[in-house]
Amino acid sequence: MFGHKIRTSLDLLCPPTIKPSDDHQGSRTFGKGDLVYTKVHSSNSWRWAPAVVLERIGNVMFNVWVEDRRMLRSHINQLRSRAGADNTPRPSTIPSKAGKHQLPLDILLQECNLHQPSHAVVTSSCL
Repeated sequence: MFGHKIRTSLDLLCPPTIKPSDDHQGSRTFGKGDLVYTKVHSSNSWRWAPAVVLERIGNVMFNVWVEDRRMLRSHINQLRSRAGADNTPRPSTIPSKAGKHQLPLDILLQECNLHQPSHAVVTSSCL
């Protein structure tokens, strides 16, 4: 009736069927430094944002560092694993203990063994 199965007293004779849950918390675990997507809520909607797990808080809560430079506390249901080339977080995405942040340009220059451009004054030769 109305798309629902009608339950009768004969249904009580059958043993209950238990469906395995895909979203069980034991099947999904995250460790410090794991690359994940976290659900970010804003403006009456949500989106998946790339993040890195900072630490585990309790059984199902995690502190994650979102790549737009903020920390969120997320439930395990709001986290999805993210495939990456390696599981080492980049230094520009995780805050250091001293509170100093490296700029992405500094990291790029350091990786390419280039020097910081000097702030020389450029004058125009056309008059």
